Amino acid sequence: MLGSCQFPFYSLKVSRLIDDKQLHNLIYSLLLKPHDGYYQTLSRLSGAVAQYVPIIYAPLLMNIIGLTFQVLPLFFLLGGRFDTVIPRSFDRVVLAIFFAMLPNCAELHANATMAKWYLAILAFMILVGDRPKTCLWKLFDIGVIGLCSVSGPFAILLTPICLLICMRSKTRWSYVLFVILLFGVLVQGCSLILLAEQRPHGPLDPTWRNFIRILGGQLLMGTLFGGAGYNKIVSSGYYGTFMTRPLTGVLCALVVYIAKKGPWELKLFGLFFIAILSAALITPTASDSFLQVTLFFSGFFYGNHTLLQDIG
Repeated sequence: MLGSCQFPFYSLKVSRLIDDKQLHNLIYSLLLKPHDGYYQTLSRLSGAVAQYVPIIYAPLLMNIIGLTFQVLPLFFLLGGRFDTVIPRSFDRVVLAIFFAMLPNCAELHANATMAKWYLAILAFMILVGDRPKTCLWKLFDIGVIGLCSVSGPFAILLTPICLLICMRSKTRWSYVLFVILLFGVLVQGCSLILLAEQRPHGPLDPTWRNFIRILGGQLLMGTLFGGAGYNKIVSSGYYGTFMTRPLTGVLCALVVYIAKKGPWELKLFGLFFIAILSAALITPTASDSFLQVTLFFSGFFYGNHTLLQDIG
């Protein structure tokens, strides 16, 4: 939630002091080194920039970077590039407020490590939004799509969506974005294949009961009642189990309705939603030893964001 005053900060311990030359070499090597099987350029770049300010201000700078990427989708939504997708300005404002106030997203709030999720949302919005009319907007689109392509595995999920858009619109600009995403697929795909052993391979425990608890509980109940409300309902036992099943049915019915009667852009978002959820459930990176699915609804991940769980 954007109004929160508590900003999470992720850090790594440095075992020894290093000089400026060693620092530069370390930064460059980290930018070219995958983590959890794929490249995470955005968070690495944020950390690299933070190295050049006094260490006391480094957490603040990282939070500012994270908050900047968190609000960029809101500016894009309200900045005129989404007028065709959502014609009424009132609807865009309501959606922006809902996005800003979405509960149970503390882990994603104002930190550079999780900024890749907001970057992925922004990249999707660029794909389905109006074509840029100025050089600055074109540079913005290329920068966002390019950075998203090498900041997590999102290019693998966005490329099929961009291909559908290319087939429908047949515009030169959509093909430009498709080529950039295709480059990201090549880079991240090769990294995931060659470095698959870097990813945790703990037991999944896939059952229908756990699936319902994730969708109806962590996703919908967390969105409706917030993190504190969700935990209280779950701790009650009976009420948590009783509510998750109908809520899961509501979510599935909503997905089916969107697939049949929703507008084109909403169908694409539903496809992106299902792709993210499926990838998160099939290849999570929560732990090497604990049951992966159990961690999802026990609070390890704050999965009620629009993009649900972290793939890695």
